[in-house]
Amino acid sequence: MKTQFLTLVVCMIAFVVQSQPGPGGPPFDDPEKAEKIKALKVGFITEQLNLSVAESQVFWPVYNAMDDELQAMREERKEDEKYINENMETLTDTEVSDFLEKYIKYQNRELDIRAKYHDELKKVLPLRKVLLLYKSEMEFKLYILELVKKKKAD
Repeated sequence: MKTQFLTLVVCMIAFVVQSQPGPGGPPFDDPEKAEKIKALKVGFITEQLNLSVAESQVFWPVYNAMDDELQAMREERKEDEKYINENMETLTDTEVSDFLEKYIKYQNRELDIRAKYHDELKKVLPLRKVLLLYKSEMEFKLYILELVKKKKAD
């Protein structure tokens, strides 16, 4: 059963990545595709953690709140990075310095968000499942990156 579910997840991810606009563009540029990938991630994490119904009921609100905060921070950072990328050649030293300071602040904010929710996750899941969550998140990211890389090669 687990193998069938993972096969389904792999096929769905491949479909989402394959249907990207342009030559290998990021899948998160299209909100609909981003939602599909998010749904796949939910299924992947649920399967990997083997969450009970009771665990799911307390885990997902915490995880979704963390994910929402991280996503909001990433959107803000993305705007700054877009400006930098578009204006790299004409930036003043002050603008470069300001961006570098913001970059470090974004890194610290992400770490702060993760630390805050790490404590919350430890309250709702056994420690081994928290560790497995982090491992599963990384595996999912790496898998998506591989699919994107394969798409670019095609």
